[in-house]
Amino acid sequence: MEKRYYSIGKVSKLLNIPITTLRFFEENFPHLIKPLRTQGKHRRYTEEDIKVFSFIREATKGISLKNLKEHFNQKEENSLKEKIQKLQESLILIDQRVRVMESQIKKIEEKFQKLEENKKFKRWF
Repeated sequence: MEKRYYSIGKVSKLLNIPITTLRFFEENFPHLIKPLRTQGKHRRYTEEDIKVFSFIREATKGISLKNLKEHFNQKEENSLKEKIQKLQESLILIDQRVRVMESQIKKIEEKFQKLEENKKFKRWF
């Protein structure tokens, strides 16, 4: 059986969901909805995609797009804050490692210098 594909306009009419809402769902649930694109970049949805749209609509019923957008923006913001915090923690660890390595290099240089001095001292005798 051949797969059928539907334009965003057709899906909008079938589900009685505005095109802007379908695009919003697609952008915010990319792991659930991945339409095919034509050469002209037009979206083409499968019957499975239509079922997912329908499920999302039911799951978010009673919640305005504005509230959904705020939720996703807040989620992204929190995620970004967490990433920044992890990066800062990593920088602190790297800085500590660099200091340890610099200390080790200094000790090695001091030992090398002592060896050189011992060589010079032995030449005197």
